[in-house]
Amino acid sequence: MLRLVGLQLKKAGYQVLYAGDGLTSVAKAHKEQPDLIILDVRMPAGDGFSVIERLRKSTETWHIPIIIVSSDSREVLGDLLDDSSISRFLQKPVEAHELLMAVHEELDD
Repeated sequence: MLRLVGLQLKKAGYQVLYAGDGLTSVAKAHKEQPDLIILDVRMPAGDGFSVIERLRKSTETWHIPIIIVSSDSREVLGDLLDDSSISRFLQKPVEAHELLMAVHEELDD
């Protein structure tokens, strides 16, 4: 799924960095300073919400928009999604055009 999303974004002209787990996500965000982060809730070495918490507490990464993508529904995730530090939520399976539109809208703001 990670590579498929990356290929769609690359085809649309975006530069893509990959991180396969929570720890790597936080480290890469600090090092690379991406314009946007697409983050799954369920991943090894720290779930998406612990990653968000760490990114938001850092003066270097607090401002980066985050799109959450999850197979869990909005109802299952509940209050965790009501956090104002999350830019957008997309439920899997995500259509390529839906993801591209969300990325484009977040980066154009």
